[in-house]
Amino acid sequence: MTDDGSGSDGFSDRLSDLQREGGNLLVAGAVPDEVHAAAARHLLGEAGERRRRILVFVDRDRSRADELLSPGHDRTPERLRVVDCGLASRSADGTAPGDPADGGPGAVDADRRGDGGIPSRSIATVEGGDLPAIGTTVTEAIDGFEAIAGSEGLDPTELRVCMDSLSPLITAHGRPAVFRFLHLLTERIRRVQGLGICHLPARRDAESAAMLSSLFDGVVELRVERDRPQQRWGFDGVRSEWIPVDECP
Repeated sequence: MTDDGSGSDGFSDRLSDLQREGGNLLVAGAVPDEVHAAAARHLLGEAGERRRRILVFVDRDRSRADELLSPGHDRTPERLRVVDCGLASRSADGTAPGDPADGGPGAVDADRRGDGGIPSRSIATVEGGDLPAIGTTVTEAIDGFEAIAGSEGLDPTELRVCMDSLSPLITAHGRPAVFRFLHLLTERIRRVQGLGICHLPARRDAESAAMLSSLFDGVVELRVERDRPQQRWGFDGVRSEWIPVDECP
């Protein structure tokens, strides 16, 4: 149901298109991190759903994966891949896991102990939040899931790719570079009819959100009203009412 007078049919059609064909969502809101995490859990789907998930950690340590995954999620490499962008997991001396000074490589270390209950074979680390390296690593994870799916291929929205925050990347690289990075990433996700979920802790009308939103099929706005986290979905001029963050529009 919409709240802008444009009727529910247009919104329902766009939502059906997203479910049938896949696409990408920008999740925007100047709200506490736990609200973004709750929205991510909902969009990533329940443990019982047949999904393959890629978590891209930019603003949180990968040991906090439980904040984005519902209990019981399959965490094997056949169902879950984690890309640690190396920005949130630095030690006090500024050394990131995977840095030469830390004694590790910049990519997956198969012998390394997993974090957050995630097998080490599911984890890839990108040094210093390098945008091309992040894009390559996510693409390789998608390629891996396609190979596992075999000739049948991935079902629409079976693949869910969640990036926990774009803000550190914008700070480090600037909006134009992040725009180009997201243009390539969102197109790769569309090609496999996956669902991309990119979080931006900023208001919907903020400059960064306004610039990046053109790359996405829809925008999910977040707010807290009377201590209750809420979301509102929008597609090209049609949008839902404000509903609880854990409900489907």
